[in-house]
Amino acid sequence: MDAEIDRNVFRDLSYGPYIITSRDEGRMNAQIVNTIIQVTSEPPRIAVIINKKTIHMNSL
Repeated sequence: MDAEIDRNVFRDLSYGPYIITSRDEGRMNAQIVNTIIQVTSEPPRIAVIINKKTIHMNSL
């Protein structure tokens, strides 16, 4: 994790939508979520809740 993360970003978190992406063994994945919440400020962490029904592996 980057030790120089700008914690001011947490203040700017608002209602989405957000696009969350990932890659596993070369396969891309993306979901649209509307809520991201701050969990802790030290260490800086956020939580993203993803519904498995919104996974679109074949779309990318």
